[in-house]
Formats: sequence, structure tokens, C-alpha cells
Amino acid sequence: MKGMCRIALIIMIVTVVSLRNTWADKSTAANILEFGSGVRPTAMGEAFCGVADDINAICWNPAGIAWLNKKEISLGHDNYYQNIRYESISGIYPVEDILSCVGLNVAILRAGEIIGMDNKGNKIANPDAGDSLITLSFAQVMDEDMRLGIGVGIKWIHQKIAEEKSSGMACDAGILYKGSYKNCPYTLGAVVQNIGEKMKFVREKYDLPLNFKIGASKKMWNNKILCAIDINKSGKDKMYANIGSEYSVTDNLILRIGINGRNNVDMGISSGLGVRIGDRLRLDYSYSGYGKLGNVSKVSVGIGFD
Repeated sequence: MKGMCRIALIIMIVTVVSLRNTWADKSTAANILEFGSGVRPTAMGEAFCGVADDINAICWNPAGIAWLNKKEISLGHDNYYQNIRYESISGIYPVEDILSCVGLNVAILRAGEIIGMDNKGNKIANPDAGDSLITLSFAQVMDEDMRLGIGVGIKWIHQKIAEEKSSGMACDAGILYKGSYKNCPYTLGAVVQNIGEKMKFVREKYDLPLNFKIGASKKMWNNKILCAIDINKSGKDKMYANIGSEYSVTDNLILRIGINGRNNVDMGISSGLGVRIGDRLRLDYSYSGYGKLGNVSKVSVGIGFD
């Protein structure tokens, strides 16, 4: 068990070190990769790498879906400032015979209205702009005690502004360890996101927004409270922390709050709630403030299947 943990950790460290030169260039492509997909993670301040215990793990730490044992579909709608829209659909399919799970996420980012102008300043038809992203993830439990899981996510990205288009591939690699201390469950996770070659747009090539996260979470007070923290390092930001928590008021009502420490936009406190209806239906809502840019509201519906 300890040997597998060491091997998984070494793989993650070697990956980060080998890609350290990519962080030196802060010009990146594929903006959709920097939009956090998932209402629950957003409400928790994007502190989710060390939680990763539901369908949102597809986009936050693919190792987390390894323990999921029910088929599920989730639909999400994000309403950003300046009329930016982010739509997503996710699904998971567990393969219990080999203690693994397959996940799929399809997301579309649409920019608000862009005023079209030619080289002489004359108005022309407004150009269409947006990104598309498809993520296929696979995760596997690695030990008999079902404490260690690893996962990978393969991404296809497509960008479009007016007549200009670009496509590329990327991948995520993550690990997650589940333990318990004095009957209080905890998890430790790490993930490298958006590993891939540069994407060419018009005449220039741009790096993808490579990001490395380590995270931890712990349940307390008879598992009614979940606290989580992520430490992030990307090419666009200095190292920063995200902190989040959720409180189970009842089995069917959960309140969430978080603080996002990213410093390249005016982000801060986020909040939200989750409502479970029966054994199959889940509704989630989050609200985040971006200072002068405006506010962001997200909603999702999850449907489980036996």
C-alpha cells in the first residue's frame, strides 16, 4: 500500500517538474479550461481537488470517480457577467467488477455580444465567439482496502472567433487517497490539469493553462461538516489557496461557502446550497461575486440511476 502511494506521488512530482518551463509563459489559449465546471465546487470556493466525491470529479480530479457506484447524469447552466454563458452535461458509468468508473463531460462556452468592426472602423456583422470542450475520464481503485485511486482525463478543445478556428488535445492526471483519523474521514488529492501541446490560433501558438493542485478535506461533527483546502499553482498566477466548507442541515439540505484565492480577477466569497429529492434527484445552486465585473449564478440538476 505504502509502495503504491509513493509511486503515484513520484509520478505526479516528475510530471510537474518536467513541465515547469511551460509555467514561464503566461499567454494561454482555450479559455474554457479556466472556467470551473460544477456548481458544488464553485460554491465551496473551488476547493474540490481533495474532495472529488461526486460527478464533478470528472473536471476537478478524475481519480475521484473511481469510488462512484451509481450511474448519473448532470446538467449545468452558468450565467456569468457580460452575458457569458457556460453550459455542460456530464455522465458517469461505474464498472464495479474492476472497481473503476468512466466519466464524460461536454461543455460549451459562449461569449457575450462582440461588436464587429473592420480595419477602417466601419461596423460589420457581429462575430460569433465560443469554446467547446469534451472530457473523457477513467479512474481505477488501486488497492484492496479501497483507499487509493488514480484517474486520467482526455480533453478535446475547440475555439472559434468569427472565421478563425483552432482545436487541440490535453489531459489531466490525478490521485486521491481516502483515510480516517479518530473516526473522522479525510481525503488527500493531487492533480495536474491541461497537459498538452500549444494550440495555434490565427498565426500564434499559445500554451494551454497548465495547473497543479494539491488538496485535502475532512469530515467532522458526525460527518455533518466537510472542510476542504486546495493549493494551486498555474502559469498565470502565483501560488494561491482555495478554502471551502459545507454543512448538512438535514440529509436532504446542504449549505456551502468558500473563498477563492485566485488573484487575476476580483474573486472572493462564494456560497450555495444543495437539495436532494428522494434517492435520485439533486439540485445545486451557487452564487459568486466578481467585484466590478459582476456576479455569477450557477445551477445544476443531477439524476441518478440504479
